[in-house]
Amino acid sequence: LIGKEYLAPPPTNMEDLNTRASKTTPILFMTSAGADPSRDIEEFAVSQVGKDKFKQLAMGSGQGEVAVKLVTEAARTGGMVLLKNLHLVTTWLPHLEKLVKSLSQSAQPSFRIWLTTETH
Repeated sequence: LIGKEYLAPPPTNMEDLNTRASKTTPILFMTSAGADPSRDIEEFAVSQVGKDKFKQLAMGSGQGEVAVKLVTEAARTGGMVLLKNLHLVTTWLPHLEKLVKSLSQSAQPSFRIWLTTETH
């Protein structure tokens, strides 16, 4: 028989991911049915920057401007942003890339962008 340890993925080490990332290198999670890292990301981010400096947004039609505001504010204050469901806004991703590059010099060191997308 196959044990539970072979059926479940190992726990994600958020501290390690945060260390590997930077203010200009977002962290991308590829999700599948039943696997949503949002809660783990939120708990980690709140422990690092506080509840008031962590924001999350489910991406979709019309959410680009809201995301830009959240990312810009987090860069200024050293916060963290979780943008979920990027598979719904693939045409907007070049804009996100340009935004991150434009904020690279002024962003606080603790600034992080966490991203989720489904595989297709």
